[in-house]
Amino acid sequence: MSKAEKENEVNEKKLAELEDRFNQKEREYLSKRLTFEVYEEQLKKMLQAAEDVNDGVDHHISIERFQREIKEFSKELPKLKSQIDSIQVRIDFFQKCKDELKNMEAEHNKRERDVQLATEENILKENEFIRLVKCRDQIRQIYRCRSTNDLPRKIFYSLPVKAKHIGDDKDGNQQKHTLDFKL
Repeated sequence: MSKAEKENEVNEKKLAELEDRFNQKEREYLSKRLTFEVYEEQLKKMLQAAEDVNDGVDHHISIERFQREIKEFSKELPKLKSQIDSIQVRIDFFQKCKDELKNMEAEHNKRERDVQLATEENILKENEFIRLVKCRDQIRQIYRCRSTNDLPRKIFYSLPVKAKHIGDDKDGNQQKHTLDFKL
């Protein structure tokens, strides 16, 4: 997860740079596009004025200059537009990566909660199991030591209880069973 977070930090920096470049290119494109449109209108007016009035040298030079500028803008505008589009595609890609990371974080957090709940449930079941084993062992000991009728009284007062049968342990030694109850 930390690798994805580091990658996200790098991508966020790149995204900020791309957004700045995008805004700059977009302003440049709009500026040149508006200038191009103004020049076209001005050229049309000048051409109409040239038909109405005698064509002067200064007027002819202005027309040629507008035509050159319009030609340059015609070449530059598609390049700028393609640059803007490519930057926008990269920005969209980084946004998609950012959204995927958020989804991964949400999924990770959900999995962590599931693991935490499973761990807690496991601990509760282990505690219940240990309690049942202790109860079983106590019942077994009571069963082995049920020699007298006053067994409940001995258990209640924590008196020693002797086993009904004295048996051999694993080493062959005789063994007495006594109960130790703690309430």
